[in-house]
Amino acid sequence: MNPQEHTPTSTRPSSARHDEELRMRPGPGPIRPPLPPPRRPGGWTPPQPQPHPQPQPTDGPELQIADAARSVRIRLHNATPHDMVLVHTALSGGKWSGPGESEVPPSRVYTGTTWSWQSQSDGFMTGTEGSAVYTLQGTSANVEIRWDNPYVGGNSYKGIGPQPYLITHQGGSGHNATDDVTVTLVTTPMTAETNDQEIGAGSGHWMNSTAAMASNGLVSGHTHAWVTSDLTGFHGSVLPAAADADGNVIWFGTKRTYGPDADWAPGNPSSYSQPWHCTAPAGIVATARSLVLFQFADPKNMLARDLGILGKAIDVVAKAIKLFESGT
Repeated sequence: MNPQEHTPTSTRPSSARHDEELRMRPGPGPIRPPLPPPRRPGGWTPPQPQPHPQPQPTDGPELQIADAARSVRIRLHNATPHDMVLVHTALSGGKWSGPGESEVPPSRVYTGTTWSWQSQSDGFMTGTEGSAVYTLQGTSANVEIRWDNPYVGGNSYKGIGPQPYLITHQGGSGHNATDDVTVTLVTTPMTAETNDQEIGAGSGHWMNSTAAMASNGLVSGHTHAWVTSDLTGFHGSVLPAAADADGNVIWFGTKRTYGPDADWAPGNPSSYSQPWHCTAPAGIVATARSLVLFQFADPKNMLARDLGILGKAIDVVAKAIKLFESGT
């Protein structure tokens, strides 16, 4: 062979070199996992935001209580504008259901949510009975829920709460019962009306008052005072009050006094018809069960100590006068 002649070599890289070039070329490559949250010196990781607590599902499966002769599951729906905060629980019969007796009443029932708990019998031929007390946050009102599923006899349920809160029950029958309890703020106002009342028999002095207390404590009233006598006029007052479930006066509103004159008297009207308003505190609204209107002759614009006339209308005279004097 001519020493100046040579066989040309291939320009294609070797297999090992080709593989190396492929590895060096940019490409999609493998998907890398996301980086962990940044860590501060000392190994501290910033806390992650936590979601708002979610209500327990109300349509899930019933708790497994095949070994309980009697049980009650309470599903409490809070239809009030207030969160319900647990104050006290008690079991006078049975035990709480769930692993480690974990199905206890929740510490808080958020407004607009439904939460549940369950108790069951514990022993031979026994039932279960209990109660839970909640306070409505931001008010002085407490709501108590009671249940009783005895081994012998019918089931019973009771809700105890002040106006204007209404507690209703649905269901609750059977050995393994579910009672749906709803607590609602009743917006229908309490009302009172005196009708036509003659202030003093045969006097010809008349008054008629109506009033309504709304759920926010606003008392809106209207009074008509008039004279049918040609000889004398009078001064009469209307006094709104709120009473509890036992009929005891727990609050007095603002007294309004009117003085229609006799028909013949010149310059002064013989009839007054005027609206009026006052507001009861939130704590009074929560415990009041009725609205009361007292009308009476008031020639000297009587003070609280003079209101012995109220003894004919209420049971606890001393308490009523004391509350009125204190302005509560």
